[in-house]
Amino acid sequence: MLIYLTMIEAEEDRHRFLSLYRRYQKLMLYIAHDILHDPHDAEDAVHEAFLRLAEMIEKIHEIDCPETRSLIVMITKSKAIDLYRKKRRKESMAYLDEITGFEA
Repeated sequence: MLIYLTMIEAEEDRHRFLSLYRRYQKLMLYIAHDILHDPHDAEDAVHEAFLRLAEMIEKIHEIDCPETRSLIVMITKSKAIDLYRKKRRKESMAYLDEITGFEA
């Protein structure tokens, strides 16, 4: 949590981010786990999503509104899908190296 708060300069924005964190953290973990099917990867995706939210906290005015929820869901899905693709690419490269006999 401290890493996110150090990214935010204004005290009011820090309070808003803390409220956002408390309100949406479980939902974000649920969404990321639903995509990634791995609790550690889901935590990584949620961490990346919170980093993104910390960068744009000044644009978020209301915590408990449909627009904010939609934004959070969209960012979380995007980060989880990015991580999923990255892992798949890494797995396919390892498989390709295996079948071609290439060793790094």
